[in-house]
Amino acid sequence: MVNKRIPRRRLWLAGALRLAIRSVARLSPSLAAAWAYGYWFYSPRYPEPAREQNYRRAAREIRHRGPVGPLRLYLWGEGPRVLLVHGWSGRGPQLGALVSPLLQRGFSVLAFDAPGHGRSAGHGTNAFMVTDIITRLAADYGPLHALVGHSFGAVCVVMALARGVPACCAVSLSSPTRLPWLQENYFRDLRLSPAVITAFQARQQREFGGDAQRQASADELAAVLRVPALIVHDRDDRVVAAAQSELLARAWPGSRLLLTRRLGHLRLLRDPQVIAEVSEFIARAGRPPSDGE
Repeated sequence: MVNKRIPRRRLWLAGALRLAIRSVARLSPSLAAAWAYGYWFYSPRYPEPAREQNYRRAAREIRHRGPVGPLRLYLWGEGPRVLLVHGWSGRGPQLGALVSPLLQRGFSVLAFDAPGHGRSAGHGTNAFMVTDIITRLAADYGPLHALVGHSFGAVCVVMALARGVPACCAVSLSSPTRLPWLQENYFRDLRLSPAVITAFQARQQREFGGDAQRQASADELAAVLRVPALIVHDRDDRVVAAAQSELLARAWPGSRLLLTRRLGHLRLLRDPQVIAEVSEFIARAGRPPSDGE
C-alpha cells in the first residue's frame, strides 16, 4: 500500500533513481555512488499544511545568514527560549503545536527552516550543517532553556549538546539515533551493490572524515551528556523504528522514555498528551549544568 504521506512524484523519483543506479553500477560503481550520495542529502519540499501556515503567520519571521543562503527563522513570544528543530523534509512550524503551551508557561519559542527546507535557501543539508546552525543560533538568540528535535532534528540536537551548546533540558521525538542504521536502510531501499556502497562510504569519509558515523550517532554522543532528556517515540512509527529511541534512552544518563501507540512518525507532533508531557517536562527543568558542577 502506498504511504499517503509520500507524494507520488517522490516515489517515482526514487524508483527512477534506483533503476538508473543499478544500470550504471555495472559499468561505473563510482558514478552510481555519486548519484546515490547526492540523493542522500537531497530534501524534497512538501506542501505546507494549513495548520502550519497558521503557526507561521503567528510568528515573527526573521531572515538569518545561513551556510548556503538565507535561513528563515520563526520567533514566538518573550521569555526563556526554547529552540525547535524539525526533521528531514520538514519545516520549523511543523512543531508549532508546542508553541502555545510553551508561551502559556512563560517561554519564547524559536524555530528555523534548515537549508533546503521550507523557506530557506538550498536544495539539501546534512547533520553537521544543521548542528552548526543550532550552535550559531544558541550564540545569537540564546541562552536556550530547552532544545527539542524531531527525527533527523533530534540527532542534530544531541550533536549540538555534545558540542557544548548549553541547555536546561532536551526533548527527542522519533529519533533515528544511529547513522549506520539509517544508511543501511537507504542502501537496502536503493538496492545498492557492495561495490557502490564501498564507493559511497569512501566519498563520505573524504568529505566528513573517517569517524563521521560516530560523530552522528546520537547514542554514543548522549552517553556523556548531563542534560536531562525526555525521549518520545511511537511504537507504530513506520518511518523510524521505536527501538532506535529505546537505544538512545539506554545510552542517555537520566533520560526518560515515553512510548506511545497509533501516532506514527508525524501525528506524534500534535498529539495533545504528547504536547502536554513535553511542555510540562520543559517547564520543570532547572538551569543548565556548568562545567564546574
